[in-house]
Amino acid sequence: MRNFKLLFLLLSLWLTGYAQKPAQNSVSPFQETGTFQWNTANGLPYIQSFSGNYSAEVYRQPAPGQLAFLSRANHSLLLFNTITGKKEKSISLPFSPVDFTVTGKGYFVAGTQNLYALDPSGKIMQEWYFGDRIRYVNDIKYVNNRVCLITPDQKTWILNTSGHRFEERDGIILNDTWTGKVLKKGRNRFQIILNGFADKLITKNVTTVKPLGTLKLIGLFNNLLFVEVQTIEKELPLKVKRNIRIYKLGHSKLEQVSDFLLPDIYYTYIKHDVTVSASGFSVFISAPEEASIYRLKNLKESAMTPNLRLPAHFYQTSYQYNNHLLPAMESSPKTFKRVKSAPITRKKIIQNAEPYATHKWYCHASNIWDRDCGGVHVKTPSWVTVGNNISVPYMWGGFSSLSQFDQGITNGVSAGDSDTHGNGAGSSCAVGVDCSGFVSRAWGLGTKYCTRCIPDISTRYPSYDDLKPGDVVNYEGHHVRLIHTVNDNGSFLIIEAAASSTDWRVGYNNYSVADFQGRYLPRKYNQVIEGKPDTIPPTTSITAQKWETGDFTVQFTDRDNEEIKDRFYLVSYRKDNHWEANGSSGFFTDNFSSSGLSAWKTVSGHWSV
Repeated sequence: MRNFKLLFLLLSLWLTGYAQKPAQNSVSPFQETGTFQWNTANGLPYIQSFSGNYSAEVYRQPAPGQLAFLSRANHSLLLFNTITGKKEKSISLPFSPVDFTVTGKGYFVAGTQNLYALDPSGKIMQEWYFGDRIRYVNDIKYVNNRVCLITPDQKTWILNTSGHRFEERDGIILNDTWTGKVLKKGRNRFQIILNGFADKLITKNVTTVKPLGTLKLIGLFNNLLFVEVQTIEKELPLKVKRNIRIYKLGHSKLEQVSDFLLPDIYYTYIKHDVTVSASGFSVFISAPEEASIYRLKNLKESAMTPNLRLPAHFYQTSYQYNNHLLPAMESSPKTFKRVKSAPITRKKIIQNAEPYATHKWYCHASNIWDRDCGGVHVKTPSWVTVGNNISVPYMWGGFSSLSQFDQGITNGVSAGDSDTHGNGAGSSCAVGVDCSGFVSRAWGLGTKYCTRCIPDISTRYPSYDDLKPGDVVNYEGHHVRLIHTVNDNGSFLIIEAAASSTDWRVGYNNYSVADFQGRYLPRKYNQVIEGKPDTIPPTTSITAQKWETGDFTVQFTDRDNEEIKDRFYLVSYRKDNHWEANGSSGFFTDNFSSSGLSAWKTVSGHWSV
């Protein structure tokens, strides 16, 4: 009996192990073209941070047997030989790279303000400024010997090298013939629009069962169009499914021929993990064990099956880097000093935020630190150099206004602080902003609210569909991002102060809904004024005695008829005295209660509504 039990136990363990072992022999239409270990000589970098975990964000195939990667966090281009598995070259970039493409003559790399042409050795041969017209480069394509910058609003900016300018075109350029875009038309509807020569127009309207996240027009290979469709599996905490729908482009219509489900494995943030190029359709999988590139072996229409899949073991596990971030050291909410704040329009929030990304200033040698101050170590971010700089640098615990930043630079303190130990050195040692300090400034707050305190002054939305400019996505104890623009494909142009994702400065990024999976939550500032801003002050008069113990009348005329309700209850008294007021209770929070005599004030003087 004992032997039987032992045999049964061994059999059970063997069956259990077999069931959990990934299926290695499953047939997949994809072929592995390269694998890369983390933080090895012939591998890819891995950086764990507070806003995300980072490595290479963009990859391209310069030639058969080669792969090139861009690491924004490491300021580098990495070139690999996939036949030998060796890293052939590492090019250090003297600017913060955002995206790149390869040509037969070298590389085109976009920074935050400029496009750079590099020869094969990495030497900068030429540069073009685009910062006055383009906030963020979402992609770069090289079509018919033309460099094309793609922006988050699905526009193409074609470089005119002779005129040293960028020419704007509506839609994403796909090839010499077609441009296109994909539009989110509702919670469960989207539209694909393709424009060809001679005003040829092809549209396709699609309805989904589950709510939509972000849509992306990936690319066109021969007559096959690749479109990413994100659907919401769960709103909070957010869970997103990503599918690549493959459409056959006919003479006058689009017909879906296949569907590719991406695995739920995200060890690091990748800007472009699916690409369509002259070499075909490929996928970048970032898993805890290793990174790998897979290419679809046969891209003929006849080879398209209804459901394309990678090897089966990729679908037997999941990993989301947002659930594995470094914690931020912040002020304790229990001891945090909260102050009252004034209402603000969404337009004003964005107006407050944008100058932090475009602020021009001069750095002196005295502003570059790597030493102790205020009981902690202060280190200036590496991108800051002596001379002219653009954008306010990240400072751990920072809450500088632009004037305070400029004054601090004049006083010789550090321009930012990238040392993340402790809760920051303070304004006597460094100036700049961190993620929540930047949002606090954008919201017009008089004090800095940490990511754990932001829920105290904001309201959580039930869905990411509710987000508007001036709102945030907040991950308590880690990071907060400000919504600048909600794009028509359901993606978000973000402005944020971050470490690796913006290279230790205030800058722009474009994120899909899937990038917020896990514990990020959509939130609205409680004091935001909805609707159109009121630009014409009303004419106001009050008839009242010196002291009032009951209701009294306010007469006013508003010429533009905008925001009358908000104007009516936001009453202020001269000489910095004010009545307690809100939209639901009227002018007085105590409603003339006899217990609130200390809050009574005379009504004589001038009022503004």
